[in-house]
This record gives sequence, structure tokens and C-alpha cells, in this order.
Amino acid sequence: MPLQRADVLSIYRAFHDRDPDASFIAQWTQGGDLGSLVRALRQEEPFPGHREHNGPRFLAPRELQVTPTPLKRVLLAGHCLLERWPRRLAALGVAAEVDHVLLGQQEPPVAPHPVEAYSFQVTHIANRMVFGDPNLLAWIRAGFGASAAAETLFDRSRQAIDRGLKTGAAWRGHLPVFVTTLIPPQQEFNGRLIDRRGLDSILTYFDRLNAYLREAVAGLDNVHVLDVNEVIASIGRRRLLDDGVNVSSHASVLTDGHYERDRQRIETPKPPTQHYNVEPDSFLLGVWYEAEAMYRSLRQIDSVKMVCVDLDDTLWRGVLAEEAALDDIDPNQAREGWPLGVIEALAILKRRGVLLCMISKNTESRVRAIFEKVYRNLLSLDDFAILKINWAPKTENIREAMAQANLLPRSVVFLDDNPNERAAVKQAFPDLRVIEAPLYYWRRILLWSAETQPPAISSESARRTQMVQAQVKREALRAETTHEDFLGGLDLRVSLGFATPGGKRFERALELLNKSNQFNTTGKRWSAQDLASLAESGLIAVAAVSDKFTDYGDVFVALMRGGRIEQIVMSCRVISLGVELASVAAVAARILTQHSEVVAGIVETDANILARDLFARCGWTFAEGEWRTAKAGVTPAHVTLESAL
Repeated sequence: MPLQRADVLSIYRAFHDRDPDASFIAQWTQGGDLGSLVRALRQEEPFPGHREHNGPRFLAPRELQVTPTPLKRVLLAGHCLLERWPRRLAALGVAAEVDHVLLGQQEPPVAPHPVEAYSFQVTHIANRMVFGDPNLLAWIRAGFGASAAAETLFDRSRQAIDRGLKTGAAWRGHLPVFVTTLIPPQQEFNGRLIDRRGLDSILTYFDRLNAYLREAVAGLDNVHVLDVNEVIASIGRRRLLDDGVNVSSHASVLTDGHYERDRQRIETPKPPTQHYNVEPDSFLLGVWYEAEAMYRSLRQIDSVKMVCVDLDDTLWRGVLAEEAALDDIDPNQAREGWPLGVIEALAILKRRGVLLCMISKNTESRVRAIFEKVYRNLLSLDDFAILKINWAPKTENIREAMAQANLLPRSVVFLDDNPNERAAVKQAFPDLRVIEAPLYYWRRILLWSAETQPPAISSESARRTQMVQAQVKREALRAETTHEDFLGGLDLRVSLGFATPGGKRFERALELLNKSNQFNTTGKRWSAQDLASLAESGLIAVAAVSDKFTDYGDVFVALMRGGRIEQIVMSCRVISLGVELASVAAVAARILTQHSEVVAGIVETDANILARDLFARCGWTFAEGEWRTAKAGVTPAHVTLESAL
């Protein structure tokens, strides 16, 4: 009998969360055209995107991905929990080559390929390495209230974490290392009613161990914590962990691994995974997608620099800006639920350094009045770097906003409830990312996507909104006067110094190198370890800039090695102010103290048009495919230069 669509959706809703590939249904359904059922389940969804958003990618949505993650090989270092992952990941469709090595506490693991062949490493310090069976039973047998014994065992556990990091992060100088958190038991050993504030509580014990793990990792360059407990919680601990059956220190996914030994019992039991509904593949993929998202954020792949948002039915419920009388607006009705979630997401994005831009067809006075009534002090129009509230087409406003922020379309995201507006923006700017997902996914996409998450938040990032607002005022002044008078009255100051690994200026230099597109002489992206390696044989010059409008912070980076400038990047916020001319002159002067000439090259990319004539404007000579000079150059008269190079 052919399946009806309603039947398919009913079965889908009942069983999909257990196994996205419908193998669970294939296992348990008897009779009928099973092949048709499975095919139908794979094709039918309650609505588009349901499978994607409710599967293993729940914590790492990919709507904002444009570029596939450029992975070489990936290394998993750990014990039994990871041993079967390479084969299973391949079976689940993961294209990257994945290797597994056993992790000991004495010597670093030996990988089957050179370290340079790997994009990143996931290190799993198993519970049994940190708080193994003997220690666990010693902790239990010491009895409740044995604080001295608990502290002694806790010290042993911390030492075991240190040993695990020493071997498991041995290659951090060559590739990023993601260290998984320890997995606590599901239930408190002492019972539900017992105080959990001290080390008598097994859950507090693990909380403190994970806090120590985070502290230890924070002291290691290029090592990061991958919180597998977040993945476990998002799926459901009871659907994964084996401590309903196994010893707590095993801390793994429930399997049928020892079932054969139990089949000779008087009453033959069913396998453990038939007694419990488990989702091992969801966990495996969830951890994989989380690691991939961390790698994307580290490398700033497809990073989002500005989010443009509509108002009606986007930041509040209803069409208040067009229809509602101010006195009739009920703030709770307008904002409660998903709108307040989106508002919070925007505030968090601003905190991360992402620019906010409001695009609305209305008058600014009306929008300000409504926004203040609906959101009061929760969010202000002053939190938006750019306001485009007028009756012009949204495509024109977005074009002007990108020009004011000096951004390319590929760095911008647009959120609007109107499909016609979304289509128009997509047609005008094919590279601009337009969110098409249903409104109940908006907050997750904005906050949880790797593309909106920075690897670090610098002081410049935190003040980015203020800087762009100042830039808009500065450009308004430019339009009102001559170029010479504008520059002369700007009070422009450039201060150059060096960035060294481990310092704040180093983090900012890395951020600029990996986020700057338009003013970037080569387009090369850098890992922290590669940049630190360059610092061993070369120099990293960084320039901070300020004018009478604001302090822009560090906005210029030059990488020097020997008599060569390897790369120059600069934030577009200070384009056409002469910052690059003054900074290149200072960098060249530093090199010429030890070399007879300075050499540099330009590698053209699809975005770096603004940087291609840099050395020509500095007065250098082009010969044999490179730019050369034997003179430092002149600092523009309107620039006050302070150089510590």
C-alpha cells in the first residue's frame, strides 16, 4: 500500500530525532515496502530545513557558510572513545581524511603522517587517564566528609591533566589542538538531596576539574577547549552515556561491545542498545561539526563583519513602523518571544565586534519613538553603527552602508521578513548572505554560526561600532570641505611599534591579517603558530591611529623579514588618510638601517584593489616583478608620526 504524505510526516516526527538516516525505522519496522518508507523519509520534512536544524548540526548551523572548510587531514588523539571514529565518520559522509592515534601520558603520539599534513588535532584526555577506576573507588570508599582524601585525589587528577596536555598538545606549535572536556556522570553519587558544594560531590569534583582544564589550556598557545558536554547536553545525556550500565570513569557512549560475554546466561538478554535509545552517530557528528566550526572561526573563513536588519516583523512583531499609533503599541506583545531573542543576539554580536546596520523604509523620528517604547533600555539605536531609515530602496541603502563601513558584500548578512526585499538584495549583491531560514532559526544562525564568532575579542573589536560611527562623521566633514583642509584639520596621529607572540598587539595583528581583504598586499591568511614562527626570524610592525573623532586602535600591520616586506594589511576605516604612506615610510626606514634596499611584492586577489598601487604611491620602483626602494619615503605633512621601530 503506497505511503501517504501524512503518514510519512507522522513517522518522521516520531522517529527522525533518533536517527537522521532512518536506519532506526529500518531496524524496527516490520513488513511493508520498507525501501519506499526510507526513501520517503529522506525526502519529506515538515518544512524545509527541519532536518538540518534538528540534527547533529544543531549547535553549528551552516547557513552563513560560503566557502567549504579547507581541511587537509585531521588527527584524533585519544583512547577507545575515538578509536572507531575515522571509519564511522567516513561512513557518515565526512570527506576529510581522519587518523587516530593512542594518547599516552609519557610520550607524544606518533602520527601516520607528518604534522604539516594535518589541519587540526582533537585531543581526548579520557576520564580513566585523569580519575581512573582505582582513584574513583578510593574516593568512594574514603566515605562522605573525607575532605583530605578528596583533595589528595583531586591533586592527582590535576597532575594527570597536566601530563595529558603535555603529550596531547605536543604539536601545538604546528597545528591547532582542540582538547575535549572531561565527561561527568549523569547523577550525583550522594543522592539528590545532599549538598553539592564541596569535593564530596562527584559533579562538583568534575566541575572543578574542567575549570582546571580550562585554566591549563588558557596558558598554552594554539590550544583550545572543545566542550563535548555541550554537544552531549544538546542531544540528551541519557541518549549517549553508558554510566547507566558501566562504571562512571569509563565515560563513553553506550555500545554492545561486551554483549557476547553475556549471551550464555540462563536468560539471554537483549543487547544494551536495545534497552536504551542511543544516538552515537549524532554525538560523533556533533563533535565533528563543533571542531570544524572552531577551525573556521580560528581561520576566519567567511567571517561576518556587518549584519543589516529590517524592523517590522524582524526586530519586533507586527508592522508597527508603518501602521501602529504610538499610544496603541503594547511593548510586551511586540517584543516577547523570538523578537527579544533576536535583539539579544544583535547585542551579543556588537559585543563581539560585528557591526549592526538598520535598514528601514520610514522616518527616523518615528522609528526612534517606536524603538524606545518597545525596547526602552534593552537596546538603543545608538548600538547600530549605521542607520539607513528613509524611503529609498533597501538595495541603495545597503550599498551606501557598505561604502560607509568600507565592506565588501561577502562580509555582510541581511535579515528581513519580506521575501521580495530579500530577493532584490540577493539579485543586487550575489555575494551578500541573505538569511532565508524561518524566523525561529534566526537567533541560532546569528549567534551560533562559526562565521559570526571571532577567535579573540580585541579592544578594537569591542569598540568597532564607535569607530564606524566616528568614521561616518569624519566622512561627512570630508564632503563639506576641500581635501587639503579636511586632512589638515583632522589631527591625525600614527604610532608604530612591534607586536610579539603572546601579546595583545600580536592578537590584533593576527585578526587584521585574517580579516582584511581590500587593503591586503598578498591576501595570505596566517595561523597563530605561523605568525609566531615569522616573529622568530622577522618583525611584526603594528600602527595605531587616532584623529579628532576617535581612537581607531591598531589598524596597520607590516610583516618584515630581512630586507623584505612580506605583507601589509590595513583596516579600511583609515583608507585615503595617508596612514599607509606614513607607516610604510617608517617600516622602510627600519629595514634600511640594516639593508641597502627594501623589496616587496603585490599578489592580486579578487578583493585587494585598494592595495595594488601602494608601493607606486610610496614612490618605489617596479623591477623584475617586485617593488624596490633605497629611500625610506616621506611622511605626509598632516600626519604626526611616532615610531618605536
